[in-house]
Amino acid sequence: MGIMKKLVAVAMACTMTMSLLPSSIMAVEPEPSKTNYVDYVNPYIGTDHDPEIHNKASNFGGMVPWVSTPFGMTKWTPQTRQNKISGTAYRYCDTEMSGFQATHQPAIWMGDFGYMTMMPGIDSVKTGVDERKLPFTHEDELTTPYYYSVSMDAGEDRSIRTEMTATSRTSILRFTYPENEMANLYTEMSRDNKVGSVTIDPEKGEITGYNTDRQDAHLSEIELPNFRCYYVIQYSKPFAEYGTVLDGELQEGGTTATDKNVGAYVTFDTEENEMIEVRVSSSFISLEQARENLEHEQSIGTSPISFDEMKEETKTTWEDKLNNIEIEGASEEDMTIFYTAMYHALLFPVEFSEYGRYYSAYDDQIHEGESYTSFSLWDTYRAENSFLTLVAPERIDGMISSLLNNYLEGGYMPKWPNPSYTNIMIGTPADSLVAEAINKGFDGFDLDLAYEAVLKDGMVAPKYDNTQRWGDRANGVPYEARAGLSWMMQYGYVPEDKTGASGSNTLEGAYEDWCIAQVAQKLGKQDDYEYFVNRSQNYKNLFNEKTGLLQSRDSYGNFVDKGWTEGSQMNYAYCVFQDFGGLMELMGDGFNDKLDNYFATGQNVHENEPSHHYAYLYDFSGKPWETQRLVREIAEENYANHPAAGLTGNDDCGQMSSWYILSSLGFYPVNPASAQYMIGSPFFDKATIHYEDKDFEIIANNNSKENMYIQSGTLNGEALNIPVLTHEQIINGGTIEFEMGAEPSTWGSDYRVEPLPTYEDVKTPELPIRLESSKLEHQIAEAEILEQDAYTVTSFLKMQDEIVEAKKVYDEETSTKEEIQTAYNELHAAVETLEPSAPCVKISHGDTASSPALNKVYIKGKWNSYANYVQAAPVKDPSPKDYYTIVFEGTQLKLYSALSRNQGMGAISIDGGPEVEVDFYRDGSTGNGAPIGLVYETPILEMGQHTIKVRVAGKATGDAGGSNRKSISFAYAEVYSRTQEETEAFEKLEKAKRALLGLVEQAASVDEKQYTLESIQALKKQIDQANVLLRDQEAVLETIEEKTQLVQEALDGLVQRDSIVTTVLSANGDVVMALADAAGTQLKADVTIVSEEMVSAHVVSALYDASGKMMDCTMSAVEDGITSTLLDIPSDVGGMSYSLFVWKDGEWSPLCEKVELR
Repeated sequence: MGIMKKLVAVAMACTMTMSLLPSSIMAVEPEPSKTNYVDYVNPYIGTDHDPEIHNKASNFGGMVPWVSTPFGMTKWTPQTRQNKISGTAYRYCDTEMSGFQATHQPAIWMGDFGYMTMMPGIDSVKTGVDERKLPFTHEDELTTPYYYSVSMDAGEDRSIRTEMTATSRTSILRFTYPENEMANLYTEMSRDNKVGSVTIDPEKGEITGYNTDRQDAHLSEIELPNFRCYYVIQYSKPFAEYGTVLDGELQEGGTTATDKNVGAYVTFDTEENEMIEVRVSSSFISLEQARENLEHEQSIGTSPISFDEMKEETKTTWEDKLNNIEIEGASEEDMTIFYTAMYHALLFPVEFSEYGRYYSAYDDQIHEGESYTSFSLWDTYRAENSFLTLVAPERIDGMISSLLNNYLEGGYMPKWPNPSYTNIMIGTPADSLVAEAINKGFDGFDLDLAYEAVLKDGMVAPKYDNTQRWGDRANGVPYEARAGLSWMMQYGYVPEDKTGASGSNTLEGAYEDWCIAQVAQKLGKQDDYEYFVNRSQNYKNLFNEKTGLLQSRDSYGNFVDKGWTEGSQMNYAYCVFQDFGGLMELMGDGFNDKLDNYFATGQNVHENEPSHHYAYLYDFSGKPWETQRLVREIAEENYANHPAAGLTGNDDCGQMSSWYILSSLGFYPVNPASAQYMIGSPFFDKATIHYEDKDFEIIANNNSKENMYIQSGTLNGEALNIPVLTHEQIINGGTIEFEMGAEPSTWGSDYRVEPLPTYEDVKTPELPIRLESSKLEHQIAEAEILEQDAYTVTSFLKMQDEIVEAKKVYDEETSTKEEIQTAYNELHAAVETLEPSAPCVKISHGDTASSPALNKVYIKGKWNSYANYVQAAPVKDPSPKDYYTIVFEGTQLKLYSALSRNQGMGAISIDGGPEVEVDFYRDGSTGNGAPIGLVYETPILEMGQHTIKVRVAGKATGDAGGSNRKSISFAYAEVYSRTQEETEAFEKLEKAKRALLGLVEQAASVDEKQYTLESIQALKKQIDQANVLLRDQEAVLETIEEKTQLVQEALDGLVQRDSIVTTVLSANGDVVMALADAAGTQLKADVTIVSEEMVSAHVVSALYDASGKMMDCTMSAVEDGITSTLLDIPSDVGGMSYSLFVWKDGEWSPLCEKVELR
């Protein structure tokens, strides 16, 4: 339905009456009347949910009426409910206020961090979030970008008024109270899940404190012990009373508290309408920095800024920004929608640096430089960032530099920093921002570092990539980066059975590869450019010729139905921003036919981002009039001057708003990094973009709601016949002029783009040493988590040896790139050649996210033993001819029954041979079903690929009950790759090796000090030989068993030494040793080392008397003598001579001929 019908429906559904809405929401098409653009902003837009419009409780605009500067670090909002992930602090339909919050929550899907809430009250101090609520109405509320006020009903005809204004990092709040002896102000510094701290200084009239909460912390494995948002709060009136609050309990007179659910309160004895002013400053660096921020942002010269002065200053800041785009010929409604969209789009990302310094939420340290956070990059790379390049170009270099700093501090550029890594959404969209900045001429950042950062995104798979499926918002896992990259480099696409959202990841990755190519080209790296241009065409590997669409695939090449992030297959079918020429070549006439059907059947989902560019696709395919019609329809259906209907989906840090802004101007960045915009249909008679000292005018003559179609166009007086506008044309100033009409025309219909070229003999990019080191780090981590029991002893020990060597190379600062590459290659090869210890591969339906499972609905499709089952189309009422296929590589397949009574008879054939009937029925009357049992096994087959066909044959034998006997399934299958004899021999050998390995580990843990040298040497000899044998792939059972016996004999043959006491030897010039007897009495003895010969960098490990009796010691030996020594020596040492030996080159060698202790 149209937007006006929506407004009526929403008005009926809303919990308050329309009379409570601001007058601007009620207005119908009046002429503009305001003098300042900021006065058109309606912060209520997007602050409410309505089920008639929004498909989920949290899938609405997700906005709150923020008071802030553009890109402000700490925003202030009224709080009608406690915010959380998927919940904002303010909802328009709420009628009670519970506080006024300093917040850093950037979007409804994200959590807040470092927040703080203040709430006024009278009569008594109330701290609970529900207990302290006060009623209010929107008639008593005023909200603007720079100022907020509300009067709350305090009961008995009394009210409390709150006003707020803010700068980027500070604010001033005013609280106007009635006459009351217990007027109070409660500060909630933390909630019941995270620690906060408060300190009250009544003499200064000040509260300081901090909040440690990061509600998104579980979405990363990063620990940030230093993370805090510090607050300094200064009051204009002395406190009458004060105290801390712990878990809701008042601690009267308390001045400090650090705990969960902590706060502070102050009270005042107020006169009628007495106003208390509170100044607040925030910092992520320190309390001292918070005070400096207060001085920076709340001073005019040497005088404190007043509330009204700050309010006017922030208003001017907004007006200056909004004035960058002026529109004419728009209604009051249109002006409100447009400038509110600009307000929303200019809130994010947010400043995170504080006057030349910033706290990094990637390495938990303080750095110098510029920093931003709250980039919703998977959303905003599509249009929001392009909008910022036009209206906030002074910020772009700093934003890119910030992402590069994040790369240096954390290892990757983030995709959704809040304020650290969060594994939300997919791909590496920061690549797009870097490429867009470069292609648009921004150069105030380190270009070489930028290439290194995007190169890592494209070449270094995230840690554990080959074992993680990377589910969206996975808890406590490493940073996802580009999920499935390791598989993409192997298959040319991301397979769905290896990585979740595989289709989306493949398409996003292909575009991001094109972005990397742009950066390579800028640096003159032609080989790298060609490599990534080729890889950017990997989307073609998903093209299904039968359906004419891009479709996810598994690792065996099968097309599957799953694989998309926040959208359907059709929402991603045209997500090839970089190569629409190539996509049209694949799809042919289907490009337009399927797009026509997509819009005609209501499949477009504008409330989420993947298809935001779809309306503009007709510009590429010869039907630009369809683009012109659709952008008008989409705008009317999804944007309005209304709390709920104003945004049909989450604004996502300005992306939804930016679509409207740019589309209403008449263009949109379909490929955002290309520095080109595709032309749609301008909504207004005239718009002017002020870019630095140049103006670009967009004029639409004869424009109206009906006259949406472009008849002709000119650019700076010259005919414009293609629906393309470049960034350079805009920022250089000039005029684009359109003649509009009510009927479609052929203007722009001849425009086409060529497919991307394919280069021959491309070279894999050379990685800088930092990226090679990162690859090695990831490989080590991935190898270390592998479980020994899952692999054969020999292959696992060889891999462990490579881990040890790789760690040495990784830890050595002087390692060369070649050494790092060699270490990586050898460890990688060891991992790849690990041999499974199990005699078979077990596959179960628990390994798949498919639903329904096979035991619920008969499935027609293909199931492969080396990949998770991928569900095909279900057949609810299968006929006997329907079957599914199991393809496996091996010698035997065993099927085990499902836990269900709803099983019938199956007919199974092997490799096209005769069918045999198999009873899949299992009696489930005992509850969860009968125990799982073997229902079918193939005979031993030749090693190779075999095909098993399974179909429904009828009801189970002798069973007449049950509602469904036309279903067959299995709980799991086992695939064997050896003959029975080979399997038995393999298992015996592995069992023997594990027994020997366990014995070796036991022997290696022996305390050598307890035994004589000869017995220890004998044991070590056997250990060394056993370790060699365990790594020998050709070792046979008999040899392993013999060595096991020898190791056991060496263990049994250990000879116990005499009792010893510990003594400490230290050296400074002459060596002096302090000895202690068994009773602990200290003895003194001079030690004379007769031999001057010292072996550098060796550790003395044994001390013997003349008879060969060993006394254990550890003596560090360096060129100039012994510097630190631990000796274990018998107490009767006086006057005896000893020799020092060192273990070197596999044997004991004398280090000193004689040591005299006397």
